[in-house]
Amino acid sequence: MPERLMTEDIKKVLIDTFKGLVDDVHLELYTKKGVNDVFNDAITGLLKTISELSPKIKVSFYELGGSEALKRKVERSPTLLISPDRYRIRFTGAPLGEEGRSLIMSILMVSTQSVVINDDSLKRLSKLKESRDIKIFVSPTCPYCPQEVLYGVSSVIARGDLVSLEVIEILENRDIAESLGIMSVPQTFINDIHVAYGFIPEEDFIDAVINPLAPEKRFRVFGKRKEVVKKDLIIIGGGPAGLAGAIYAGRSGLDTLVIEKETLCCRELSGLSEHSWQGACGSPCGTGIKLCRDTCFGEYKRDQKDQWRLSCHYRPWEIYCECHHHSNRCFTKVP
Repeated sequence: MPERLMTEDIKKVLIDTFKGLVDDVHLELYTKKGVNDVFNDAITGLLKTISELSPKIKVSFYELGGSEALKRKVERSPTLLISPDRYRIRFTGAPLGEEGRSLIMSILMVSTQSVVINDDSLKRLSKLKESRDIKIFVSPTCPYCPQEVLYGVSSVIARGDLVSLEVIEILENRDIAESLGIMSVPQTFINDIHVAYGFIPEEDFIDAVINPLAPEKRFRVFGKRKEVVKKDLIIIGGGPAGLAGAIYAGRSGLDTLVIEKETLCCRELSGLSEHSWQGACGSPCGTGIKLCRDTCFGEYKRDQKDQWRLSCHYRPWEIYCECHHHSNRCFTKVP
């Protein structure tokens, strides 16, 4: 099994990567025979292989129902805990496929006590005064899930005294997913409140940690300002069709407003998956770049294949919130 999950080339890369580990990382895997055996065997083999790549990675294997499982309050197979004496980070379900990235990055972040969120987010988390229990539902085939998970890991590392994280794989835990009506991923709950549908930018994620409310209660477009807004075109709904329509309307010179009751983001059109999408802003001519800046507050850059990429991680339109005003801010991440 380990040979099929990890090639020799990947092992060499990980060996080099794990040279940067600082503190020991203790991984505890809990399984029960007869429950998700395929996933149990796969993650067991993967962890054994990983532990052989660095002396800093320590792996222990336990059975459900034993004293350690009772101590850690583990009830599902497989469940993986990462440095449980230091942090409350658990994967309920095997972190395989795309979630393998979440596992490797979590090991690196825990060992080096590093995060993938910016200083402003860390400053906001430092003022947190109440406990937060984050649950993120994922699947092995979801390319957006790892980044959402790493926001959660970062929150735990920043405020381990108050924040916990559970990453739940929906294929191995269908009963949980069905009870909550989850049919797509990622989905994020904080303190059992459904705070995010799909991937959300860092700022929105930290907003949800600080203020765990449903999106429609947390955000208001032109909230209580009671001002008259005159536009050439108003689009109701900020999904893929609405955002695409707004971009083409803007390209045509129409002053456009998009109204969306939930969190506005532009992952469907741009930088979250780092894909080049020529339809969004066209070629990097003056019109395309201006439209990109005016509507998405992002930017175009060339990648290694000499293709232009639009990178935009924040909301594509100005939003007035109940508590504070978000304006034209965007952190750009282009490889």
